[in-house]
Amino acid sequence: MSGVGVIAVLALGVGATFVLYGLIASETADPEIVDRETAERKARERGGRGGAAETTDRSDTERDDPDAVGWDTRDDGRWNDG
Repeated sequence: MSGVGVIAVLALGVGATFVLYGLIASETADPEIVDRETAERKARERGGRGGAAETTDRSDTERDDPDAVGWDTRDDGRWNDG
């Protein structure tokens, strides 16, 4: 009788996996493609982060500059040249 229980539990696990896969596939099957402004507006309407976009406006040069973000230093001093 315990063999039937093991098979039932395995069948439930496999079945739940396929159900979850189906739900995720149906959710992502036809995504709505919008431009950035529309996406930000919709996020604000749905209770998004509000004015967070204004605080993250940096130029690409500033964002890509490793010296601007401190990538060449560590807190423990192992990478510092001094």
